[in-house]
Amino acid sequence: MSIKGVVFDLDGTLANTLNDLKDSINMAMNDLGLPEHDIESVVRCLNNGMKVFIQRAVPEELRTEEMLEKVAKSYHHYYSINYMNKTCFYDGIQEMLSVLKNELGLKLAVISNKDDVYTRKIVETLDKQKTIDVAYGFREGIPHKPSPESVFGIMEELGLTPGDTIFVGDSEVDVKTAQNAGLKCIGVLWGFKGKESFVENKPDYTVDNPQQIVDIIKNN
Repeated sequence: MSIKGVVFDLDGTLANTLNDLKDSINMAMNDLGLPEHDIESVVRCLNNGMKVFIQRAVPEELRTEEMLEKVAKSYHHYYSINYMNKTCFYDGIQEMLSVLKNELGLKLAVISNKDDVYTRKIVETLDKQKTIDVAYGFREGIPHKPSPESVFGIMEELGLTPGDTIFVGDSEVDVKTAQNAGLKCIGVLWGFKGKESFVENKPDYTVDNPQQIVDIIKNN
């Protein structure tokens, strides 16, 4: 086994955050008299950070700077209240992380386009066994995924290289991030879009359950 570290996406990969995202954006939309979103609509708005999420959520004809600022402020308020109401690890995730950390001795990290404060809080709350070494969300001055910059920073911090690190995610953004960083990529099919995420940008592997991630890593 040559893999020494694993970098995970958060939303749709380790944690199901959709309902808290949906509830928060809809509360913000209601405040401003804008149309609500269902789960499918929220999924279409995701993957490129909060600013783009807000832009996509607001009807195109209403996307003035003033309106976007109002929605963003309201959304931040509600998400700060709601972010852990319904968010949870997918089934089998904690067990998989425990095997990777405690049995295989790997270094584990999370990189998300979600704002850094929420990324860290969600990981700290859900990762009961404290298997994840470091978690970063979006920070000012560091571009969102699919830029590889955050991945390079993680690898430097943990003493990893592209040759001994693998990326795990649920979206085309994650595949592009891995490719841009020179990493192999595992695509999870339980995420927000499933197979649809990987039609144009294909990961090296796809998995239906967390145990398969362990199997792939053992064979690399």
